[in-house]
Amino acid sequence: MGQVILRFFHSVFFLILAAIVSALLAVILLGQATYRVDGLTVSLNVAPSLKGITEVDIPPVGTISAKTHKAPVKLEVGVVRMSLGGLKKLADSSVTKRELFSRAEQQATTAVKLFILKLLLIAAAAALLTGLALKADRNIFKVWPRILLGILSAVLVVGALMAATYFTFDYQAFRSPKYTGALTAAPWLISNIEDKLNTLDTFRGEVKKIATNLSNFYTQVENLDPGFNTDGMIRVVHVSDIHNNPVGLQLVKQVAKEFHADFVIDTGDITDFGTPIEARMAAKVKELNIPYVFVPGNHDSPQLMEEMKKIDNVKVLDNSSVTIDGINIFGYPDPFSATALTQQSQSSDMTAKYSADLRSIYKKLPKKPDIVAIHNPQDAAGIVGRAKLVLSGHTHKSLIMEKKKTILENAGTTGAAGLRNFKVRAGAPYTLKLLYFQKDPVKLVAIDSITIRGVQREFVLERTYFGTSKKDSSKEPTKNPLSMSVGINAGH
Repeated sequence: MGQVILRFFHSVFFLILAAIVSALLAVILLGQATYRVDGLTVSLNVAPSLKGITEVDIPPVGTISAKTHKAPVKLEVGVVRMSLGGLKKLADSSVTKRELFSRAEQQATTAVKLFILKLLLIAAAAALLTGLALKADRNIFKVWPRILLGILSAVLVVGALMAATYFTFDYQAFRSPKYTGALTAAPWLISNIEDKLNTLDTFRGEVKKIATNLSNFYTQVENLDPGFNTDGMIRVVHVSDIHNNPVGLQLVKQVAKEFHADFVIDTGDITDFGTPIEARMAAKVKELNIPYVFVPGNHDSPQLMEEMKKIDNVKVLDNSSVTIDGINIFGYPDPFSATALTQQSQSSDMTAKYSADLRSIYKKLPKKPDIVAIHNPQDAAGIVGRAKLVLSGHTHKSLIMEKKKTILENAGTTGAAGLRNFKVRAGAPYTLKLLYFQKDPVKLVAIDSITIRGVQREFVLERTYFGTSKKDSSKEPTKNPLSMSVGINAGH
């Protein structure tokens, strides 16, 4: 009798052990699944491991791994593909950084729960098939309880491993991850980007306040400088090199609103890579509700130009002219914007060629423009002494100068150099210009140079006069002695 009982337990134990082993093998071999998280499609898989780690594979740049849980399981996460449509919707959305991470965490949690459910079903199916195979020569009704016991045991073991992984998982472990491949340079970059994003979030919330205070400060300057009356003048906001910075676009919107601008001229590099996804962000210029003249830069592309042309209030100048409020503007795009070679720099030979091209085009214009808008100021060499006013960007350095009776004005970088801001600890300031034109005949009267430093939260407003202002006796641009720096503090 004792031997019968012993054989029975041996049989049951063997079946349970076989069911568990087969379930674990099936989970490892067949457990892979893919899920969508915003614009990404990611794969999930599990593997045995002495340490509970999570490894994120981002081909072709490398992997990120961290010890995230206590169970002897390795979670393998792979980025399978990026959905352009999903990323476009994400770019269109106005969610904050916190909302974005919260939504991604919710979607990831849902994906993990579905993944665990799939693993449990795989474990149950593997245990069932193993039990049926081992007891194929027996009456199924007599061995069915043992098979159910094997299935239950396999599901419990796999479930226990997954539960230990899920409930001990620590997202904070990725604050000190291990990198392989090209991502070994990531710690420095991520640290700098995180610092900048924290500053960006704070500054983004204050842009409206800064623009309003800037307008109030401007009114004070007008009161102190009653000899300069801007009533009836055409006001043009000149911006450049926004480089995907949403704060830059928001700043343009607020300054245009507070200063009652008639239109905006953008001398290029509104994006970094010229992709359609970036163009969706750039499309927010339609919110300005005033004409927006755009001259592409070397970081823009034909695809971006096509997207910008679809916006009602945008006029893309590609070796063409437009007249707004009686002011004629001719736009010469950076030659690299017509190719896929965005972000390229000009050689000295290229500069000479483009300068000559612009001079040839300018000489053939039936009507000489009031403004020539270009991206790279080096391309203006051929029209210095011929054009009245040349607006540019590219260098990220704000500038006003007069050379051979041609006024050269550079807006600097209205996006604080965009992603380049991550490379510089101090960061670049946000800069733009406000130009005043008299009517009949059209003539530049003054330029207000606006500089805003995001970290210090201060701005500098400096006015430069030309010809027909109260500085009539001067043929050279004259800077207003009332220029000053004002800090913006919370609560002002």
